[in-house]
Amino acid sequence: MGDLMRWADGQGVEPLPPARLTRFEQRQHGRSLTRLEHKADLQSRAIELESEIGQAKVHAIANVGNAAMTAQALISGRERLLVEAEPAAIHGVAYVSQKLTLALGAVVDDTLREVTK
Repeated sequence: MGDLMRWADGQGVEPLPPARLTRFEQRQHGRSLTRLEHKADLQSRAIELESEIGQAKVHAIANVGNAAMTAQALISGRERLLVEAEPAAIHGVAYVSQKLTLALGAVVDDTLREVTK
């Protein structure tokens, strides 16, 4: 059997002796490990914070959207009631209703732009 086969079978391989480190090397490796652990902790916390920020953004968008849809429903309901009470006021009421709807849209747009930047 050749030398290559003996190494492949694990025969003739002696285990390595345990590494002997000086106190300086031990402290140096200990500090390196501490730095790596600290860095991993910081990265983990950064990921958690990003998740919390994402959740807050989703809630902000949902709250603004919900408020805008509720307000739009109120505007539409009031517009209908006013026009039924006074049909001649349809043009003025429609104009005000459109302005309010556009203002709501602007608020939603501003919020989305601010939250998603």
